[in-house]
Amino acid sequence: MDNIDELIELVFTMNRLTKEGMEHEKGSPSYIQLQALSFVLRQKKPIMKDVAEYLNITPPSATFLINNLIKLGLVKRIYDNNDKRIIRLSISNKGKKELQAGFAKSKQHLHKKLSFLSVKERQSFILILKKISLLVNSKQ
Repeated sequence: MDNIDELIELVFTMNRLTKEGMEHEKGSPSYIQLQALSFVLRQKKPIMKDVAEYLNITPPSATFLINNLIKLGLVKRIYDNNDKRIIRLSISNKGKKELQAGFAKSKQHLHKKLSFLSVKERQSFILILKKISLLVNSKQ
């Protein structure tokens, strides 16, 4: 296994570790629902296609996901005044609270899991993640 293969496997491990911190409890949003809520909040009224592209899922899957968030009262549909065919999405106050709670739970979990790293190791890890984040954000 070369370095890239090892790196890919470690990224998958970090993803599992993050998901583990947001374990789905009955009545609370799942990991992918929290990702969708976060995206809707950051993007300021995206359309369904934007959610599908961001989450790398099919448009029907995005519709199913968002419809469930709407049923839970976490997301609202906003119809465009100029073109009724365009439906934008907005996070509700309840959605913001659920998102904050999910992130708080994940933060607490990851804090425990990453606390064994030294200050220097954490700083290096942050620099690497920021560099990767720039790559991802430049594509959006």
